[in-house]
Amino acid sequence: MNDEETLYKLLPSIYRIRDKESGEPLRAFLQVIENEMMLLKKDIDDLYNNMFIETCDEWAVPYIGDLLGVRGIHPAIPGVFSLRPFIANTLRYRRRKGTVAVIEQVARDITGWPSRAIEYFHLLSITQNMNHILPDSTTIDFRNTDDLELIGGPFEKAVHTADIRRISGDKSRYNIPNIGIFLWRLQSYRLDKVTASVETGSSDPVCYLFNPLGLEAHLFNNLEEENNISHIAGEADTPGKLRRLPLQQELKARRCNIHFNKDFLCTYFGKYTDTDNGNSVFEVYLDDELVKPEEMVICNLIDSNKNRWAGLPKDINFLYKNEDGTGIEANQTIKVAVDPIHGRIAVPGSVNPGAVKVSYAYGFSGDLGGGPYDRSEYVGSAWREADVQHFGVTLEKNNPEEAGETTFFDSVSGAVDAWNNNLSGTKGVISILDNATYTESGEKLEIDLKGRELLIIAAGWPEEDNPDKPGTKIHKPSKFNASGRRPYLKFGISVKDSGDENANSGKLYLNGLLLKGPIEVKTPGSISMLDVTHCTIVPWKNGSLDSSLDSSITVNNQIVNSPESKVKSRLAIYLNRSICGTIVCPSSVNWSEQTSIVSELSMTDCIIDSSKNAGAVAIDAYNTLVSANECTIFGTTQAGVITASNCIFNGLVIAKRRQKGCIRYSYVPSSSITPKRFRCQPDLAISKRLKELNSAAGSAQISSLPAKEEKRIMDSMVPVFTSSIFGEPGYGQLSRVCPDEIFKGVESGVEMGAFNFLKQTHRLANLRAMLDEYMRFGLEAGIFFVD
Repeated sequence: MNDEETLYKLLPSIYRIRDKESGEPLRAFLQVIENEMMLLKKDIDDLYNNMFIETCDEWAVPYIGDLLGVRGIHPAIPGVFSLRPFIANTLRYRRRKGTVAVIEQVARDITGWPSRAIEYFHLLSITQNMNHILPDSTTIDFRNTDDLELIGGPFEKAVHTADIRRISGDKSRYNIPNIGIFLWRLQSYRLDKVTASVETGSSDPVCYLFNPLGLEAHLFNNLEEENNISHIAGEADTPGKLRRLPLQQELKARRCNIHFNKDFLCTYFGKYTDTDNGNSVFEVYLDDELVKPEEMVICNLIDSNKNRWAGLPKDINFLYKNEDGTGIEANQTIKVAVDPIHGRIAVPGSVNPGAVKVSYAYGFSGDLGGGPYDRSEYVGSAWREADVQHFGVTLEKNNPEEAGETTFFDSVSGAVDAWNNNLSGTKGVISILDNATYTESGEKLEIDLKGRELLIIAAGWPEEDNPDKPGTKIHKPSKFNASGRRPYLKFGISVKDSGDENANSGKLYLNGLLLKGPIEVKTPGSISMLDVTHCTIVPWKNGSLDSSLDSSITVNNQIVNSPESKVKSRLAIYLNRSICGTIVCPSSVNWSEQTSIVSELSMTDCIIDSSKNAGAVAIDAYNTLVSANECTIFGTTQAGVITASNCIFNGLVIAKRRQKGCIRYSYVPSSSITPKRFRCQPDLAISKRLKELNSAAGSAQISSLPAKEEKRIMDSMVPVFTSSIFGEPGYGQLSRVCPDEIFKGVESGVEMGAFNFLKQTHRLANLRAMLDEYMRFGLEAGIFFVD
């Protein structure tokens, strides 16, 4: 509805007075007309905006590209990457075509991945011309640790002898016409003021890990946008893994410049001033006080036995050199030591840091499992309506009055209790406003829905000017922003519904959370929906983190014990863009029906990980309809009826009812018991090979492959992952050495599994299609993944 009432206000006053005396029927009529008029006006405005690449809708980008002759490329995926930058810069590219800077920028814009282009003739070992000496074209210095670390990568400095083979793989790169294009598939995600995990048993020094789960995690560089098309990306411009040596060298130079009172722009730790430390690649806070970069030391915090923390000096003597070469020895107090490779922090026991918080960037393949990325499109507009109750949870210091009618809580249970005590509305939103680690007195957070709907989300509240108190700000909970946060809830959730049997069924929504788990549904017959979106319910591994947790989501089957139990509604479980451990559903509703209390288990773009061993059960839903789309499942899947598309089942699939359902364009182990499979691997490869043999044999047809031949195909046609270990940056990502039948195996020609939404093969195809236009004649390009 339009609140301005433009048409109604144009009427003469006499008509408005008489209309009010009659109950305002004319006002209501004009409101309907004005709503349609505003829609028409918006459409006209959009038509104008769609004439320009900077303001047009995503659907109009290919049409503008067609006007410029940009054809033969796959369309972009909204929310993943866009072709808008490539189309917008097409004319600039064509003016500079043939240069390595343009090739690098084209690769960046058309794939959406950070990139770097290298002309390999610069890395050839040549006989020098004394009139034109190339100082970088020298043999490698084995004493230069920095250059040794960069060998084979995108920032390599070592020279090589020429390789006359065509550029491909890791061995055939170095030749005069060769250009290497390096792409970063792993993206960096920045988290601010995360509660660091303390290492148990450490005393002096006190040891912490950046990852709140207590995992060793390599720190990543913050991605900086490049604004100059002629700029060649350096190591600091890409979202790669941090190395110790450049960080330590920069800190050393920083201390020297501070000592001589010189302004110094750092690459990784920002510009030095007396009051601001700039935008550092990572930050450490001791009791909310920021540790200055010059008070840090970069080192290896694992000794030769790899099971103890290395010692930490309380201060270090540094030798500073003047401009005339003379040296001055000075002392610098060190508060923390940081190991960016293992994601560790050490603090002297004498410091007594109390609370330790960190800001850092971690690496992952895409927007999955929760994180600081924008999740707004996955939050319905109904949660922003006026009748929705809002509660904020934060450990940061806030003035409760600034939230208007909403109060801040320092625990999730406090917000849940406040929502339970306020029964005036049917919907509630609990927003967790920071990246802290939250604990509860018990192992689980008890939630009673009472026939209502509850959303627990990692989100921020925007601030606006307070009209009642000029110069102050007020929070707007209804305009919560679902980005920039990933809190760690170090407990499980137990949800029930004790509402009236005639009332509506309760629904629980989780969004953007890192949850220890498990989630237990106590009264499944009273709850109609559990929705988990962009969350990670940690798939704990035996012997490494917490082996006491057998499952991540479990549904209580106590209702089975009584034939007279009343079922108000059957439970539907929906998982979207989430990482989860084992899921367990009960076997039946009552004594007479073999039907699960869980009506449906639906998963889209998810990783389900049993985490125990290759044969462990990942999904135990033997009487439930299981629907999986673009999922990667580590472990055995047991289902009543299963429908799946574009999935990777890295374990057996056993379906109870095989007359219903279908599995299509997926990897399914051949020994699985499933309904009809359509173009699944390795079955498709075996069938194709059988047709080839029968075609060559003529009349001597065979009905099946020889056992050895079939085993060879099955052994070679398996998914290969960069990592299958939870917590590593490449977790769940298909390796480039994965068979093309899996890497390009779905109907649209992209990869199977949870990262199907990234459309990696389409991005690579777009890049290859454009290289011929922008490369000089005679040059050859090779595309390499950094990760």
